[in-house]
Amino acid sequence: MDTKNEISEMLNKKREIDRKIEDENKKFREIESELNKKIQELNKSIAIAQELKQNLELDMYDNISLKKVTDKSRNLDIKIQEMKGNVETLQSQVNKTDNTISTLEQTLDDN
Repeated sequence: MDTKNEISEMLNKKREIDRKIEDENKKFREIESELNKKIQELNKSIAIAQELKQNLELDMYDNISLKKVTDKSRNLDIKIQEMKGNVETLQSQVNKTDNTISTLEQTLDDN
């Protein structure tokens, strides 16, 4: 009879160990599932961060380009003002020359 009891006890211990293994496997699957969810969330966060970084880099490039365009525009405005000054000077010289020619023609006509 002792052997029957021993076998019964061993079977009970085996069932208990199997149940514990099953419980541990269930806990492991739950943990694995949670970790997979967190990994997916982190991957989404990484993708969003990469997109933001790319957008910031594009904005930075646009800002640099805008600065270059602004600087060129400013330089062109300065050159235009210089050219306007030159045109005014040349126009003044043309007017003086016209006046001188008119005066000379008048003097010639008077003589």
